[in-house]
Amino acid sequence: MMALAGMMAAQAQVKEGSITYSVNFEGLPPEAAGMMKGSELKVYFKDKKSRSEFTSAFSSNTTISDDNTTTTLVDAMGQKYFYKMTKAEMEKDNKKTPDPKITYTEEKKTIAGYECKKAIIEAKNEKGEVQKVDVWYTDKIQSSSSAGRSTGQFKGLKGAPL
Repeated sequence: MMALAGMMAAQAQVKEGSITYSVNFEGLPPEAAGMMKGSELKVYFKDKKSRSEFTSAFSSNTTISDDNTTTTLVDAMGQKYFYKMTKAEMEKDNKKTPDPKITYTEEKKTIAGYECKKAIIEAKNEKGEVQKVDVWYTDKIQSSSSAGRSTGQFKGLKGAPL
């Protein structure tokens, strides 16, 4: 399971900026958890374009997205490769993965100057096991592709996860 915590300078109706997440993995064996310690995700966004950079002790991924394409560059323990997906390919791939179940709560707290609400996301992993993640999000950061909100774990979330 992945837990995220983010920081960003406070602004209203943000359409351009960056979010830096500290990424923590729970439930891993101690050896794997040690290798993932210090992992970070940086997301840069402007309007409907984004760039995310994930770094860990043994790999780095950079993904550049807009409404039409997504290109990912991977460097995993010296092995370098990339893949590119068109909008049609992303939509087809997206249909293979069931939408996560998102339960919105009334809980609120302020993170990095933004009023955030809590949501509980339930999604199935590759083994078909349901995983739950509590996420705090704000609707004051406007980016459709920010932090995977159009696909994946945060698909359908009504704001940017912080």
